[in-house]
Amino acid sequence: MKLVTFTDSTQQQKIGLLASDRILIEIGAGFAALGLARPPKDMIALITDQDHCLPACSKILKSFEDKSLPQSALHDITHVTLLSPIPRPLSMRDGYAFRQHVEAARRNRGVPMIPEFDHFPIYYYTNHLAVTGPGPIAVQKLAREKLDFELEVAVV
Repeated sequence: MKLVTFTDSTQQQKIGLLASDRILIEIGAGFAALGLARPPKDMIALITDQDHCLPACSKILKSFEDKSLPQSALHDITHVTLLSPIPRPLSMRDGYAFRQHVEAARRNRGVPMIPEFDHFPIYYYTNHLAVTGPGPIAVQKLAREKLDFELEVAVV
């Protein structure tokens, strides 16, 4: 099950289910169409009430597969804007998982690698208000000359 946050022509944030590579189901409309109670208002509400919401989302997907879900609940993926799945997380941590990256960064600062790295999960609290969704990222020209690229993985 792939969950997304998106905006459509109304520019209101909504949550949805990817039903296929082209079709997105609006979860609120799916709840209404199936007469399900307590539709989540956003992704955090869905996660908080997952014992109720995830089985309901499965019913919505099944209804889509049976072709009994109203067209009003469906969106063509090319007509929406995908946002970060959780546009405003309550908190975020960034873990130091890639040893070579940490070694290189410490070496560049002239400090030795710490032995604790191999024994404890190391993370720091990062700016949870700076989350963006897919799409281009504006980077100032000077910053592009010395970018340090790394892989980031989100776990919810």
